[in-house]
This record gives sequence, structure tokens and C-alpha cells, in this order.
Amino acid sequence: MSGRTRTIADFIAGQPDAIGEIADAVEAQLADLPPLPAEGELHLIGSGTSFNALLAAEQRLSQASGLQVRTLPPLAFLDQRGPALTRLRALVVLSHSGASTTSVAAARRGIELGLRTIVVTGHADSPLGALAADRILLPVQDETVGAKTKGYTASLLALLMLARRLETGASGALPGLDAFVPAYRALVAEAGLWAAGLAAELADADAIAVLGQGRHLGSAHEGALKIAEIAGLPTLPAETEDACHGRFFGYTLRTRAFFIAASAAQKRLAATAADALASFGVRAAIADLSGAGLASPHDVALPWPAPSATPELDLLAAAVPLQWLGQRLALQRGRVPEVMPYPGLGMRIGLRGAPGSAP
Repeated sequence: MSGRTRTIADFIAGQPDAIGEIADAVEAQLADLPPLPAEGELHLIGSGTSFNALLAAEQRLSQASGLQVRTLPPLAFLDQRGPALTRLRALVVLSHSGASTTSVAAARRGIELGLRTIVVTGHADSPLGALAADRILLPVQDETVGAKTKGYTASLLALLMLARRLETGASGALPGLDAFVPAYRALVAEAGLWAAGLAAELADADAIAVLGQGRHLGSAHEGALKIAEIAGLPTLPAETEDACHGRFFGYTLRTRAFFIAASAAQKRLAATAADALASFGVRAAIADLSGAGLASPHDVALPWPAPSATPELDLLAAAVPLQWLGQRLALQRGRVPEVMPYPGLGMRIGLRGAPGSAP
């Protein structure tokens, strides 16, 4: 790809080929990572795409560590005082750029409080990467476009591998990962074609709603974020059951709903909700990751990877169609996918610096 600038499409399409490099790099670093405390609370701190990856991995990290786990934006953590910190023993702070000013402040506070603090970043020379904390460095420094897709995949893999390491006390290697990659590659290729076709149907869309449950609440937030960041289109992320209790009333006939379901129960609710919306003229689609064989007329016809020995790998699959949809919608709407609608907005608000910049 020498001789031209890499695009978001390059990074989306290149995710399957990056899995091996990411897994090898993270596994080597996890080998030297000391264990977490045996009791208390673990807080996961991040914003934007990092928050979404942490939210998606929250249940798995709690199960693996035996700790009570909470996912918080950095300012919510920084606002905690006294009793709220009584049982807190450890932090994981994630920022792909390492330049989120509030994430850096949260990690600093964790270190000052004597908490076991693990920072996860793609930039060793960033303010976050330079802190005196345990560190997991993601090999994604090359993703220089605005919205991060490969960085989300790398973050998820690192968090799932950290959970595996905490659970076994040994390697962070994920069972089933090698078998997952070829199926993931097929999904990435076909999802781009699916998104191109759907983008043409959404020329007059006023919003995209993305809904999920459990770990896929994180997927819903990330998918919605990618569409907003890349295409500049309003998005409505929500927990599926919660959306059934009133949020649907904000949808119009130009709103498209996208459900993510990873179990038979989640699929039944998504199908029932999609049927109900369709009866009022609101179109919906379902990403059925459950493997339960419960067909619906709203199902997205893509080669979803079969459930594996590491069920949470479906988090990588869930994000892909929505990453592509953001890119295709941007092109359809005459936007440059690599340039966010309001460049530098985070820096103007004061929440972000440049990667590798001084704190």
C-alpha cells in the first residue's frame, strides 16, 4: 500500500490480518503482568471507542477476576470521593491515542491512591503510556485516520486476553482464535458489500438506531459511534429492552433500527421488536450472532462466525458491518470518511491532546 495514504476502508479490511500480530504482542506483555488483588472492585476507565470496548469486556473481566467491575468515563471516576473508593483496588485505563486528558488524569489518580493501575494504549510515548503503571501496548500505531476501527479490535482482543490471563494465571491466549480468523475474514469482506447496498437505501435516513444487550450494549454504542464519527449521521445507541419502553417513540419512518442479538432470548426480543416497528413502517435489521437458528425476515444475511470456544469473540464480528456502514454512508453523503465532521472537536473541548504530546 506504499505510495498512497491509507484509508478507513484499508483499516477495516485489514483487521483479520492484524489479529495474529495483536494477539502475539499482547500475549508477550501479559506474561510479565502481576496478578490483580484477590478481592475488592476493579474500575475500567475510558472514553469514546475505549469506553465502548471496556463496556463490552466488563462482564468477562468480572467473571475472570472474581472482582466487582464497573465501567466509567474518566470524569465520573475523578468525581468519586470517600466511600465510593473504599473497596476499589485496581484500575484499567484504556486510550488508543494515550492522549485523552481525563483518562491520563484518572490513571494518575489511581497511581496516587496506591491502586494497581494498568494502562492500555497504542502509543508508548503518549502521556498515558509514559506513566509509572503496568502497561499493555497495542500494535496499532499506524491507524492515523480519525475514527478508529482497527484500534477497537485491538482493544477488545487485549481486554479479552487480559481476562483469560486473570482467569487461568497462565497464558492470555484465547481458545478458538485461530479458527475464528478465517470466518472473521469472510465476514469483513462480505459486510463491505452489504453496507454498500444498504447505504443506497438510507439516502434519506434521519438517524440510525443501534441496539444490543449484555456485552453487546458495548457493540451498540461502538457501532453507533462509528456511524456518527465517519458519516456525520445522528445515531441512537440503546439497550434493547430499555428501548422497548419508550425510546421507539422517537423513531420516524426515516429511522433505521439495527439490533444485535447473541443468544436465543436476545434474538426473540429483537425479532419481536423489529416486527412491531415494521408494523408501523419503521424498518429494522438484526445481526443474529446467537447460532440458535431462530430465523426472522429482518435477519442480516452475512456469514457470521459460528459461536466459538471464546464466545466473546463475537464482539469483533458485531462491530464490522457498522464500521463498513459508516464508511459507505460517508461516501454516499459526499463526505470524506477519514475526516470527522468537526475536526479537532475533542481538543477544542479540552478532552484530548495529540498522541505523544506532553500532558
